[in-house]
Amino acid sequence: MSASQSATLTAPTPGVIADGFFGAGLGGDPDVARIVAKELSRQQSHLELIASENIVSRAVMEAAG
Repeated sequence: MSASQSATLTAPTPGVIADGFFGAGLGGDPDVARIVAKELSRQQSHLELIASENIVSRAVMEAAG
């Protein structure tokens, strides 16, 4: 683009879904749809416990500094 040419940018309109990549649902890619469905099923049928401690032993405090 030369100095005499100018580019015009338009801001997206809020609430309007763009066509193409961002507008396609899961039906656009059957593999992704299958993986998402499997993950949803896993989350609904299993309990995942994450260890979290607020109180630690003296040895851990000393090791952490």
